[in-house]
Amino acid sequence: MFELRDTITGRTWQATTNTDGIAILGRENGVNQLVPGRTYILTEIVAPNGYILNNTPREIVIGVNPPEQPHVILVRNYHNPQLTIIKRDADTLELLPGAVFEIDLLGNYLQKI
Repeated sequence: MFELRDTITGRTWQATTNTDGIAILGRENGVNQLVPGRTYILTEIVAPNGYILNNTPREIVIGVNPPEQPHVILVRNYHNPQLTIIKRDADTLELLPGAVFEIDLLGNYLQKI
């Protein structure tokens, strides 16, 4: 789900992507409400299930485009990473319940386990 905010009026529009991954914002009752030359802020507010939220606000200035060339913004989402830790005794290989791990995310890489 995305939110588009008008930086002048504070007005907002929200839309959820359809089955093609497309969300159309700035329309009410099928009528365009966006003003050419105005700056808007686009923010993803809910990511698809299983994906990481990409909530970096994007500043968009609406230009004067003909109807056959709509404004298109690409927003990438990445799958939620998964990590499975199995703790075993080094000699017997028996599973050891109760182990506690700490995982830090630094940059884009897991640094310590």
